[in-house]
Amino acid sequence: MTGSMYAAVSGLKAHMSALNVIGNNVSNVNTTGYKATRYTFNEAIYTTQRTGSDGTNTSGGRNPAQVGFGASIGTIDLDMSTKNYTPTGQLLDTMIDGDGFFFVGDKELGDGASAVGIGDAAALKGMNLTRLGNFNIDPNGYLVDGNGSVVWGFVESDKIVTKVTVDTTTGNRTSHTTNVTDLIFNLKTGQRATAEDVANGVKAVKHMNEDEIAKLQKLGVNLHNVTFDTVTDTKYAELQAGSDEELKKLKVGDQYLVGATMTENSVMSAIRLPMKTNGEVSWPVYTPRQDIVYEDNDPTKAIIAPAEPAKFADDETIGAERLQADSVSIDEKTGALRIMTSDGTLFTVGYLAIAKVTNPNGVTHVDGRYYQAQDGAGVIRVTTVKGAVSGPEGTNGPESSGDTALLTGGLESSGTDLATEITNMITVQRGYQANTRIVTVTDSMLEELVNMKR
Repeated sequence: MTGSMYAAVSGLKAHMSALNVIGNNVSNVNTTGYKATRYTFNEAIYTTQRTGSDGTNTSGGRNPAQVGFGASIGTIDLDMSTKNYTPTGQLLDTMIDGDGFFFVGDKELGDGASAVGIGDAAALKGMNLTRLGNFNIDPNGYLVDGNGSVVWGFVESDKIVTKVTVDTTTGNRTSHTTNVTDLIFNLKTGQRATAEDVANGVKAVKHMNEDEIAKLQKLGVNLHNVTFDTVTDTKYAELQAGSDEELKKLKVGDQYLVGATMTENSVMSAIRLPMKTNGEVSWPVYTPRQDIVYEDNDPTKAIIAPAEPAKFADDETIGAERLQADSVSIDEKTGALRIMTSDGTLFTVGYLAIAKVTNPNGVTHVDGRYYQAQDGAGVIRVTTVKGAVSGPEGTNGPESSGDTALLTGGLESSGTDLATEITNMITVQRGYQANTRIVTVTDSMLEELVNMKR
């Protein structure tokens, strides 16, 4: 058999592989969120029949003489560029406009942890990523996609884990939490108040009125699920009998903040509706899989302690029930999941996390619509839309998603360009036919050679 036969056979294999890629793209022309794959051909090895030379004093140079042995598929990679928005009319359907993926998966990670720190690279690389945001709320209150995979993000909490310290002698961990209504902000800057600010009479959040809350929001401090109390005659007497001088300044008819939640943590977890116990909403508390430890309680000496499984503290006590939503929506500007209850109360439940990788085209298909940031994808980062979630004081929180935005009420259309695929199919067909012609011509020539002996 001659080299032309080998080359033709390799060409047939390469063109059949290319046709497989085209066939898969065409079959998914109406699959929402599908990302088309691209192929390139690569030259096979060469044999050198004569080397080249640079020439001598008496003769000129000559080019090398080399013969190739066909072709093969060089690359098959994904085209992760954003495609068209397709309206569906479903409020929770969400499309990512730009680079990025949603985090989805099981309710717990492989080691039983139900929360993961945003710096835990090993855990993040094992999580599933998707571009298809066909979301809904399941009977257990979880935000899930169409396959039942739980959507991960950042949940609201009335407590913020500001730091975790470890006793170097016993190894015992101690979580330091702060209630959001005890946080103190500078109304001029929107930043946490310093000791000097407090000495100058900066108000605590729990004493603020609606106007002051609105002022903080303009400065970038977002308090959610805010509840106020109105000062009545009876309440006024109680306040005057108390020890808090700030509250004594309130008058009958004044309203002041008595409860709120905010998302400020470096812990990503399954997004789930909170519980309602005896009429009070009980917000969940997640513990990070990898604790942030401060040596000698010094916030400038942050290190990562060995990983420990984390559990979702869900209040399943007597009299508790899952908060029921009359309507659910996702905010395009922040990625916030919000629910409206039957009494007209609007709650912010949590925020969608957006995964960013160094090389989006390098992610690995693991199951249908799901990918993982394995080798080739580079570093995986956790972000939120427009930096909606910050980190606790003294820690690094999720990054901003940059130009990546969300579009709700619709999904991303298929990445298959049918006109391009049909053109490629015709080209591959012609290439395949040409290679079969090489095989038949070579066979005919060999037959002539055999006939010469006869």
